[in-house]
Amino acid sequence: MSTQQQTDQITDHVIRQVRANKEARIRANEDPLYDVRANDTGLRDDEWESVDDELVAVAQERLSIVDVALELGLTRDISLGTLTDTWENVSEFGTADVSMSAEAPASEDGIQYGGNGVPIPVTKKGMRIGRRQLLASRERGQGLPVDGITAATRSVSERLENLFAYGWNRDVDSYSLPGFMTHPKVDSVDVAGPWDTDAANVRPTVRNLIAALDVDNNFGPGDTGYVLHLGPAANRVIADSIDPDGTGDLNLRQRIQQDFTEISRIERTAALDPGDAFLYKPTTETFKVGMAADLQTLEWESGSGMSSHVQVFAAMAPEIRSDINGNVGVAKATGIIS
Repeated sequence: MSTQQQTDQITDHVIRQVRANKEARIRANEDPLYDVRANDTGLRDDEWESVDDELVAVAQERLSIVDVALELGLTRDISLGTLTDTWENVSEFGTADVSMSAEAPASEDGIQYGGNGVPIPVTKKGMRIGRRQLLASRERGQGLPVDGITAATRSVSERLENLFAYGWNRDVDSYSLPGFMTHPKVDSVDVAGPWDTDAANVRPTVRNLIAALDVDNNFGPGDTGYVLHLGPAANRVIADSIDPDGTGDLNLRQRIQQDFTEISRIERTAALDPGDAFLYKPTTETFKVGMAADLQTLEWESGSGMSSHVQVFAAMAPEIRSDINGNVGVAKATGIIS
């Protein structure tokens, strides 16, 4: 699949997501407690269109880890009332028996369960639209001011990405919320050296990331392949650098995609610190998004009726899965940028 096709899929997903939330700004529950309707608020349908369009545009730019997970269906729909989402990790069975007799008794394993869970925080940012601004928009044909929506959506999107990359430093009901770079069971691989000082360090680092999943934890690429997330600086290196081991006709991004067929996509992820990268297997046995509410907007009028409060929010969390032995389908590298 081309980069443009992937971008189009993410765009379509975000647009469908926003439109689906147009009638009910909090869609995760049918309980009346969460049944907040757009037509009960101060904004009209055409004004909501402006707000939603701005949310879509900013979210497309800022979300990478979250969008890939949503695009690939790695979600677990939960209630907005869920404060902590829990699941069971199932252990591997022992080796199967081989016999010439179908009636010979087979050895039996008992399933061992290990519980796990994460808190589901609400990530939010608010702003205010004055009644006079709304009237100017409606009566004089001036555009609805959406600068605040832009800033709020950017703030929430960036914090969501950071949450998925580095987690949230708070325990809820004895559960913590680690991210891809901070989960205690994620393998940290050796880095040959900074990529920006010597492009020859890139391919050995990528090879070590793949080996950590493919060999150490027996997480093969399967049908999905692996997803490699890089910060902007590292992504710039592989885009700008000609492969030092090649004939000069491929940059490092093209060479990685050609030589390491286990990697299905490389994502620029602005939330990552410059020297950080991670590789993971995008399947539900490895990772899910605990989804209580998609990125969306909620609006209500002030007590005086002279302004409308608009809040951009989402309630979701990364759920990095491990087996009973603590193995996870994620590997990370640090120090790839000097």
